[in-house]
Amino acid sequence: MANLMNPAHYNLATMGQVGSVYHKYNGDPVVAPEGKVFVAITMITNAKFESSGGLVAEDATKCFGTSGTGSATTGATQLTDALQFPAGVTIYGRWTQIDANAGDIIAYLA
Repeated sequence: MANLMNPAHYNLATMGQVGSVYHKYNGDPVVAPEGKVFVAITMITNAKFESSGGLVAEDATKCFGTSGTGSATTGATQLTDALQFPAGVTIYGRWTQIDANAGDIIAYLA
């Protein structure tokens, strides 16, 4: 029998209640476990991401990141390492890998 999740638990899981990680810049990239993605990233301090592999979108045509070319129909685009996110900002998307080159972040899994 399949392990079905009730709707209330599903809503929690999609907002990162599956777990979280703290990532400090200049560390190794953080990779989501198989079958999971990072759905929200909160900047603890002003943060920037590596220009390659800093934010790897699950699907680069639907979610911005630092790799891939994006899509004209969805508006997804590629970020550069020059873009700084201020402390306290939370971004939402679906990323499989995160690597900050400045600042500290907390990333939430789903």
